[in-house]
Amino acid sequence: VISRYVGGVYVERAAPGQPGAPAPLTPVPAATQRRAVAMLAEKVFAPGALAVPEKLLTQARLMRRGFEFSQQNEDLAVHEHLLQVQVGALDHLLHPRTLTRLADTGLYGAGYGVDEMLAALTKAIFAADAGGSVDSVRRNLQAEYVRRLIERLEPATGASRPDPLAAAALWAQLETIRGMPWRLEPDVEVATLNHRRHLLWRINRALDPAVKRS
Repeated sequence: VISRYVGGVYVERAAPGQPGAPAPLTPVPAATQRRAVAMLAEKVFAPGALAVPEKLLTQARLMRRGFEFSQQNEDLAVHEHLLQVQVGALDHLLHPRTLTRLADTGLYGAGYGVDEMLAALTKAIFAADAGGSVDSVRRNLQAEYVRRLIERLEPATGASRPDPLAAAALWAQLETIRGMPWRLEPDVEVATLNHRRHLLWRINRALDPAVKRS
């Protein structure tokens, strides 16, 4: 629900000539959109935002009727379920229509652009643990975010391409992530090290044609 304020437009359907009728289209104020992104950063994307007590995870079971689990495991796919919460927000924030509307509403009052929104999103997903180890939930989130930036920038054949304003903003965030002062020394936790190297490999393949051909 919070994500819908980003790129949002209030629509009024007053009758023509109705006294005191508001404008048909009013963008969500920029301050409200910034507040929505800040809330998502704190409650959905921050380290530990979706932490679940270990004791609870050992008790989590699928609802069952009898004891037949031939089509699925009995244990809960914890990382998958937590990522789906975060993906619910990313689906809207990175949707082509949202990115286009952020640019369009700048022409009639919002003042919150696609570049600012994506920069805030990248900061929320990467900044807190850029100098140390990254927990597994955040590694999943960071990988999903990079994957979506790449797919939005270079969509599959037949999919709609981003407008030039959104494309430039998407490209800028991939360059920002690639240029982050990450620690890649061997003394960093091996899972974090492999994760960062993998992200850099994916970004390099997406942005550098020579790397992709190789």
